[in-house]
Amino acid sequence: MSTPPAKHKHLMIDIETMGDAILSVGAVPFSIHPERMEIESIDRSFYAKVPLRASLEAGMNLDPNTVEWWLQQDKAAQDELLSGARFQTLRELCLSFHDFFSNRVAKPADMTLWDKPPMFDIRLMREAFELAAVVWPFHYAATRDVRVILDVAKAADMTAVLELVNPLKHSALGDARHQAQQVVMVMSALMPKLEF
Repeated sequence: MSTPPAKHKHLMIDIETMGDAILSVGAVPFSIHPERMEIESIDRSFYAKVPLRASLEAGMNLDPNTVEWWLQQDKAAQDELLSGARFQTLRELCLSFHDFFSNRVAKPADMTLWDKPPMFDIRLMREAFELAAVVWPFHYAATRDVRVILDVAKAADMTAVLELVNPLKHSALGDARHQAQQVVMVMSALMPKLEF
């Protein structure tokens, strides 16, 4: 009998929106422990989309400036954002996300949530959970900002981290995976120098 894999304690979250209206959510579990530095594979990550209508009906707001910004992005990014919605309501998306982290990552009390920046992605995810009447299980102090890690990379002249190419730019899953890779790269370089 094989042992199930240990659950990750870090979760990178990225969303794509039109203003506050969530259209897609990507979440990538990862570990940054001296004995275990890894990022979960794409097929074991979370990626879901809802139609714009679903976010608006739930009470989220559309921002014309963001719509204009999306119209200036390349067609591949637009097509990825607007095609193939998996869920028809924001509540379905939130419940699916809840099921995902319940099965794939550590207990919410033990989790560290990452995004870039927390005052946007995680704030809107919490708002979506509230609008969908789904309990947000994570502690308010569990959030970390990827920008701090990137500042460390810049100060330490870690050009490989700063020049890491994101092949799926403006995709919630692509951005979440890219940001998780950056965090793991920086922490892998720093861990040998830290004492636990």
